Amino acid sequence: MVFFPCKRCKNDSLIQREILISRAEDKIAEYLDVYNYTNLNENFLKIKSIILNKCQIISFEYLKNQNLKDFFIENYDEKLLELIEYYKQKIKQSNLNEYNQKLLDNFREEFKDLIIT
Repeated sequence: MVFFPCKRCKNDSLIQREILISRAEDKIAEYLDVYNYTNLNENFLKIKSIILNKCQIISFEYLKNQNLKDFFIENYDEKLLELIEYYKQKIKQSNLNEYNQKLLDNFREEFKDLIIT
């Protein structure tokens, strides 16, 4: 038992193999992180499409931490107008459910002002 660890330390090929394996594991771990993030994002989009309606899904684009420049590049003008009308009607009828209220609370101030006025 004592002989094997000492022999391993003296054997350069075993040390080089371990270094090579550890580097390969690090590279694979990087790709696994990206793969896991992609799967998580896809699952989130699926859950979002099941739980929320069309206007609520579009609302996620206007949350405070989103980049609005990317949103306007894709020409969402019609969807934006539909979203504003949706929230205006809900507020007018006092018919905001829990999801709508949480989304409305997390909108950027500029967009919130656009809906409320």
